[in-house]
Amino acid sequence: MTPARLLLGVLLTLALAACSTSPPIAEAFVRDRTGQTARAYRSAVDTRDQAVTALTRALDMLADEALEGVHPATAYDLARRQMIRVQSRLDAADRAQALAETRSQDLLDNWKGELRLYDDKGLRADAEQRLDLARATRRTVNQSLRGVLDALRGASTELADRTLFLKHCRDQGELRPAPVSAEGMQRYAKARADLAEKAALADAAMRDWLAVLGQQPLPTP
Repeated sequence: MTPARLLLGVLLTLALAACSTSPPIAEAFVRDRTGQTARAYRSAVDTRDQAVTALTRALDMLADEALEGVHPATAYDLARRQMIRVQSRLDAADRAQALAETRSQDLLDNWKGELRLYDDKGLRADAEQRLDLARATRRTVNQSLRGVLDALRGASTELADRTLFLKHCRDQGELRPAPVSAEGMQRYAKARADLAEKAALADAAMRDWLAVLGQQPLPTP
């Protein structure tokens, strides 16, 4: 092939590429926004579950019967370390949820931007309907997951109360059963029940969200 023919071929290829309005069909893996979004939400759920487990274990470890015979200073040190651990898990859950919301917003923004690339109005209308469904489902799942984190903070007040009580036991040199009021017991129980209820609702919302994304559902507990 002569240089002139080669140059003409290159220019023709560039011209055709410039005129094309079609989106790239095969995105690079790093731009697989749907997969990234699903992984981010799964991570948010896993991190949330780790925080719930950390709180449950901490409360069990600091129960009166579990601390029987333990020195007051040792009991308080255990409570303080558990408080730090639970707070760390809560912070991680917040960060994971924020990342999931960012990933999903990127997905929907990209989806909206590609609607104009459809040539057929029927296909475009179908894509718009599915985008509207995705937006509504995303809003529900985000609200549900945030609700679990709020409930988790509410339930963690029991741990904060317990830790403060054990601190005062240490200062007084005597470890004794915690004189929790009947009202306090009811409040603690309600906070735990609220956490469990909101976690179940969030898991249901997650199943709907993953279905909209065409991803595998959460494993059955």
